Amino acid sequence: MTITIQAQLPVIIALTIIIVIVLKVIGSKLEAFDPLSKPTALVTVCILLVEYIDQFVSEITNKKMAERLAPYICSIAIYILLSNYVGLFGFENPTKNWSVTLSIALITFILIQKTDIQYNG
Repeated sequence: MTITIQAQLPVIIALTIIIVIVLKVIGSKLEAFDPLSKPTALVTVCILLVEYIDQFVSEITNKKMAERLAPYICSIAIYILLSNYVGLFGFENPTKNWSVTLSIALITFILIQKTDIQYNG
């Protein structure tokens, strides 16, 4: 029995690691931000993004579920956005591969069902 690995898998893993590192750097800059000082452009963009996602999810679900689902939806939106930007620079787009797309869909389905059962019984 031989195990075959998709040709795109090493590229997808490397690009996903790079995306995680970029997001970690942005997160560390946001943690170091002093709330009493004037916000930088990065902080302003992040605040607007978080407020938009919170409002968007709150309109679709109730407030309790929005608190649980909004961070996940924001993370997935950022991952898909950065993955598509990576494709513009000539690299293999991670979301082009069915494995990535289906795994995101499966995790999302399970999270939504778990949250629904938890809050609605």
